[in-house]
Amino acid sequence: MPADRRMPGPCRLLLCTAALCCFGALPARADARADCQRLTAPVLAIERVDPGYEVEELAEGTLEICAEAARQAPDDPRLALFHGLALLGNDRPQDALIPLMASAEAGDSSAAFFIALIYASSDVEGAGPEQALEWYEKAAEMGHMGAQAFLGFYYDQGIGAGANDEQATFWLEKAAAQGHAGSMYILGLRYADGEGAPKDEAKGLALIEQAASLGVPQATYSLGYAYLTGDQFVEQDVPRGLALLEEAAGLGSELAMVELGRVYLDGELATRDETKGKDWFCLADRYGAGMHQELYGEVLVCE
Repeated sequence: MPADRRMPGPCRLLLCTAALCCFGALPARADARADCQRLTAPVLAIERVDPGYEVEELAEGTLEICAEAARQAPDDPRLALFHGLALLGNDRPQDALIPLMASAEAGDSSAAFFIALIYASSDVEGAGPEQALEWYEKAAEMGHMGAQAFLGFYYDQGIGAGANDEQATFWLEKAAAQGHAGSMYILGLRYADGEGAPKDEAKGLALIEQAASLGVPQATYSLGYAYLTGDQFVEQDVPRGLALLEEAAGLGSELAMVELGRVYLDGELATRDETKGKDWFCLADRYGAGMHQELYGEVLVCE
């Protein structure tokens, strides 16, 4: 996740006589709704990321503002969504399900997506991959890009149901068409390798390149490794491969760091440079890779 994006805490809604606090009366419905939407935006942003998420810490007072807005407009499905996100952001996933369910039943795809996330990633009653799959499917059928991506990933990996190549490709295509970079990468691998989709190296390469251009570290690493070795779907181009691996490492790819360390310590594809090799391996070690120690223990001593 990006660095701390917490907003300055708004005037807290205190429990006080006549519902008065810092600036007097509670906000009117429009103000409360706008404040609730703005304050829960960091959680809502999760719906556009790749599989794996972390709920941002919300600004102080967000839950009180959203609860008040929801009381003022109990039939507003979008407000129910914001209220659910505020509860989720306050580490209350079980309570968040109530307004999120109401919002999803009214047709809000984002609410259905967050219900799936809760069932996939918390210990609420009924949680588990099967329940998550069911709600990802509901959100995906409503056109939710993130849910389509997660659903494709679930079918690709056989999570919540048996692996299903046809369904995985179908939903990954849907998500990629809406701009989901992670789906482009997984699809690209499928087409390039001919596993789970008809073999089409040109199409696979184009998708992986598009994902890399959108900042997917795994895609940039895969391209770099392919150009470095020339043993996949491109002709060997060592300088380009090294440049892409360095780009991937800059995006946090531990595999790219380890590969760069190997290249410079082996000295087969690039001029041997023990200092560079050690630096890359030690950087990978700080990221937690730790997969190089047995191979290069004699030359690698990280501080």
